[in-house]
Amino acid sequence: MDTPESVLAQIDEEWQMLLDVLARVRAGRMGYRGVAERWSVKDILGHLMTWEYEVLHAIEAHARNETAPPRDGDLDEWNERAAASLRPTSLAVILIQMGETHGRLVSTLQAMPADDAFASPILSRLIREDTWEHYREHRDEIERWLLRHEG
Repeated sequence: MDTPESVLAQIDEEWQMLLDVLARVRAGRMGYRGVAERWSVKDILGHLMTWEYEVLHAIEAHARNETAPPRDGDLDEWNERAAASLRPTSLAVILIQMGETHGRLVSTLQAMPADDAFASPILSRLIREDTWEHYREHRDEIERWLLRHEG
């Protein structure tokens, strides 16, 4: 079983590593596509924010003894619709919203009783996959892109 301390430590460590990589991306290049297939760094940030928001919804549903509603359709299509809906949003707004969502998620996790969500294998897996493992996946993509284009 994951402990609150271990989960929060993993989230913090991978989040800081993601921020370190983002600091190496010039602001003018954040919107360039091709970082992860058709996605830009900005698209990736919106994508990560969207999934953190989904984790928050799942935690809230769990607290009400409910199951989070399933997403409609194919996951890749869902991701693309979410990314497309955020494309008109400025980078500055994405960064603000991403920070706010991340802060809310961390605060929510800090406030959770250890024997609650952290004992739930399904929710524990969701938290792991959609936070630190997700940050790592996309951080690696951004690092590879930086090596190809700015290295």
